Amino acid sequence: MKLRHPIFAASVAAALAGCGGGDADTTTLAEVHSADGRARALAVTHSPASGVLRFDFGPQNNDAKIIVGPAPGTVTVEGVSGVPSGTTYTGVRAIEWRSGAGTDRLVFEVTQSADFDLAVDTGAGDAEIDVKWVVPVGAASRITPSVFLATGPGMKKVQVQLESFGRDVAFDLATAFGAGDTEFKGELQYKQGSVVAGGRMALDFGAGLNKVNLLVDSEAQQLNLDLAPRFMGELNTTILSDDPSSSARVRFAPVGVAGGSKIGFEMLTAAPSVTLDHDVTGGAGMDEVKLGLTSLAAGTVTSTARASLGQSMDKLELAYKGPPTTRFNLSGAIGLGGGDDEALLLREGISTTAPALDCGDGVDKAIGWPAASTLACELF
Repeated sequence: MKLRHPIFAASVAAALAGCGGGDADTTTLAEVHSADGRARALAVTHSPASGVLRFDFGPQNNDAKIIVGPAPGTVTVEGVSGVPSGTTYTGVRAIEWRSGAGTDRLVFEVTQSADFDLAVDTGAGDAEIDVKWVVPVGAASRITPSVFLATGPGMKKVQVQLESFGRDVAFDLATAFGAGDTEFKGELQYKQGSVVAGGRMALDFGAGLNKVNLLVDSEAQQLNLDLAPRFMGELNTTILSDDPSSSARVRFAPVGVAGGSKIGFEMLTAAPSVTLDHDVTGGAGMDEVKLGLTSLAAGTVTSTARASLGQSMDKLELAYKGPPTTRFNLSGAIGLGGGDDEALLLREGISTTAPALDCGDGVDKAIGWPAASTLACELF
């Protein structure tokens, strides 16, 4: 069962509709009072039939820790309103958390060798969310765990960490953050023993000063990544696949903010076969984009670079480095838009191709680009 974009229970009453004995849903209820004296209901609903454990709270502050595992399907809660700390649920395959306006401090620690899904919506207010996910050695078959995080307006500090020892793991991470400054850190580690490592990050940020750091460290034989962060002012991305591996495929498709973004990407790989696709969208303001790949193997790198950087004084650096016998097959189309822009292309190894570069209006500089691959560039 996948909860990629979960639909939360419409109300506590709806969550309670199927309650009863035996294998029916079980619910823990509490009633608290806000400062104005109005009562509101809180519910924790466990449905053995669906395997979903739901937390559905109204406006309040939350400071909770939820531990999944290491036994399959076992969940222990601490600091959850209306539930005694240490309460344990079994047969759980997914968690849904929804809370109303307030300050949320949530920690999720997951250790599971099977599929498990986590969906969190904290509503309006400041939020700190820490997700630590471990796939242990015992995960032999393909699994596809997922995390979905949503917030309303407010300041946010979010960290998601995966440490995988499974043979074939495809980790799915998606966010939908509301307005407000966000500090986000995403880290995927695939340890020795991993055969196929897959990861998708579809990260949407709201209006605000958003700073994003992404790290993928893979010791897997095959690496497949799809990274699509959107609407951040600063993005730093590092991909490490420097242990011997057979192949690496990465898609990097960031979208900056209207005022301009600082976007960085650096990949170090020992795979003899690499496919790297860049698809960068900037804003009307000044963008600074640095995209780099260093190959440690005398293999083949196939890379398509696409970029649209808008109407301002933008800087683009595109670098491909490797041993003299590494072959780089480069293609794509880059548009710098209006303004006085600067684009640098660095190629090592064997390369006879380059992405097409359209410098647009302004006095533009193209460094390292073959003249035949450029349009409307004044300086070389």
